[in-house]
Amino acid sequence: MKSIVKRSENIEWIEEDGIITLIIKLKSNNSSKSLFSGLVPTPKERKIKLDEIGTFVWKQIGQGTTVENLIERLADKYDLHWKEAETSMLTFLGMLASKGLIKILPPQSNAKGTTNE
Repeated sequence: MKSIVKRSENIEWIEEDGIITLIIKLKSNNSSKSLFSGLVPTPKERKIKLDEIGTFVWKQIGQGTTVENLIERLADKYDLHWKEAETSMLTFLGMLASKGLIKILPPQSNAKGTTNE
């Protein structure tokens, strides 16, 4: 729970009306030309629109926080029990990580080799 959550560097995002849309730049794959490749345009980006809670979490991640802090903030803001917030947060972070949108890093160590609390 002391792991640090960071946004991936290649993700852009915009906020409109209090809702965040993530913009993922797609790599062009010119090696897989097909008969129809010139007829159908290949998308250059993919957009994922977050809901209110996803937007809240995305903003918190931008502050370079721990998983535990994210759970606490979610529970406080939406008046959830710890277990509810933990389950929801871990599921959401897992989805973001599996899509390469965030990185979950091990806890930072201090000079003595122990983790910061």
